[in-house]
Amino acid sequence: MATYKAYAAPSAGAPLEVIELPVPELAPDHVEIDVLVCGICHSDLSLIDGEWGPFSQYPQVSGHEVVGTVVKCGSAVTDVKEGMRVGVGWQRASCMSCNFCKTDEGECCVGPTGCMPTCAGGNKGGFAEKLFVQSKYAIPVPDTIAPELIGPLMCGGITAWKPLTTYAKTGDTVGIVGLGGIGAMAVKFAKAMGLSVIVFSTSARKEADAKAMGVGKYVISTDEAQMKAVESSCDMILYTPNVLPDINPFVGALKMKGKMAFIGALTTPVPIGMFGPPIMKDLIFAGSHIGGPRKLKQMIDFVASKKIEMPVEVHDFKDIDACMTKMRNNQQTGRMVLKWNKAPAASPAPAASPAAASPDFAFGGGSGPGAGLDCCTLNPNNYKVVAECAGARLIEMSLAAGEADIAHDHPVHYLYVIKGGKLKLTPPPGHTEGEAEVEMPDGAAMVIPAGPHQVTNVGTTDVKILFVEPTMACVPCQLDDFVSPIDVYPQCYKILAEDDKWFIGMMTMEAGDQDPPHSHHDHLVYILGGNGLTIFPGKEIGAEKMELPVKPGMALPVPAGHHIVKNTGTEKLNIVFFEQKF
Repeated sequence: MATYKAYAAPSAGAPLEVIELPVPELAPDHVEIDVLVCGICHSDLSLIDGEWGPFSQYPQVSGHEVVGTVVKCGSAVTDVKEGMRVGVGWQRASCMSCNFCKTDEGECCVGPTGCMPTCAGGNKGGFAEKLFVQSKYAIPVPDTIAPELIGPLMCGGITAWKPLTTYAKTGDTVGIVGLGGIGAMAVKFAKAMGLSVIVFSTSARKEADAKAMGVGKYVISTDEAQMKAVESSCDMILYTPNVLPDINPFVGALKMKGKMAFIGALTTPVPIGMFGPPIMKDLIFAGSHIGGPRKLKQMIDFVASKKIEMPVEVHDFKDIDACMTKMRNNQQTGRMVLKWNKAPAASPAPAASPAAASPDFAFGGGSGPGAGLDCCTLNPNNYKVVAECAGARLIEMSLAAGEADIAHDHPVHYLYVIKGGKLKLTPPPGHTEGEAEVEMPDGAAMVIPAGPHQVTNVGTTDVKILFVEPTMACVPCQLDDFVSPIDVYPQCYKILAEDDKWFIGMMTMEAGDQDPPHSHHDHLVYILGGNGLTIFPGKEIGAEKMELPVKPGMALPVPAGHHIVKNTGTEKLNIVFFEQKF
């Protein structure tokens, strides 16, 4: 019988052990998923430690913030396909027949199965190489976002997203109680939704982290004077911890008709004196748990559109016990994420369809062959979009020796040669007739004029070229206190080619090195070499960071902002990037 590995607690509170589990027979409506990463939620620890009674069944395999790849589909599955990247949260199945399930609110299932948990009640969760769930709860996720950043969204993220989108509106002031994993995600969501944020915490230890995330006010909830100063300040309060010594100070912080939503798993009663603010201020107190497929898809679309990156700590699965100890001691900042060392960080985006391609290219015009026609649409096997940002797309072009593409058009574009050779261009860029043969050496960079042409590889080697096509929708990016990396770290950054709108840059960094604080406008990057980097947002190194186990061929968009980059891999980091000048 086929088996797979999982990390299990043999008894309450015991260190986790690697065990072998049998691969089950796949139900018709289920999928088999190879796990890439799994976030750690406090619920996982509660199940390991036996705090929820019969919900824990030993050996207990926790884990319910999973991103993985579908490797097998049951005979009745039609909504996902093999090879798709999916995310799974707290829920693995439901009855699929009650009114809530029919409206994609399966988390509220009232059928015979109810909301079936991913890793409780004997179900084996995502601290494993594989996971088996109903296809409805394998939510397709973008390949262009690193799985480490998506995993925590599937439980922690949706648990914050659902009440924020239910009880708050643009312009409100929201209080976030607790700045652990869910609290940090709630702050990110709230800021992106246009809300003012007050963070409540029991100590000043995380104040710098909160300020780095743009929090306007940080209040120590055990300080009576500070709590008095924020009375009637919040339209809504989101309570994330699983302990609540005294609710009254938070009741006082609510405005008239304020709402307080509880998402922490409080296991003791919460006494509220109703005669007073709750009645006189028309307050609402609500519980909220996870979200179903509809809410999950909304949240993922919002994260992708706003380019939100949640603060995470990435750890190898073999360090799982150390992570549990860290969580028991409340030492984490942001969500901890476990990954198998075979897991990729992100795969390139698929080629854009004609409908998805930006329509506003400033093509060269004319009436010759290929005029006004998109290279990716006409040549999907040769031209692939590997990353996009607002107003530009990064394209990888491959042409085998002796191969010719179909004539097409380009706007002004910015080109870098990964693997060179000899090409014939008909007509040459910037011309309306004729042809020219051009040697394109490895590492060459140039700005190519707009216009239609056909490309033929007349050399003896395959050619691979990278280029950026901006659109006319590309708009200026406003960034205060701009500090160019070219100016502050010229030994690491250099410009390869440029015009008055964009430039092609190269960044080279030895293992262990980091650069000074600097700024970028929106840019698209492509990894030529290296195996790890960490980006620290802001002008100094803080707790918030994004760790990327990069690999050659990985491409991604990077939004405008200030940051510090450190090569946390073991190899020299070599990146080519394409950046707006405004």
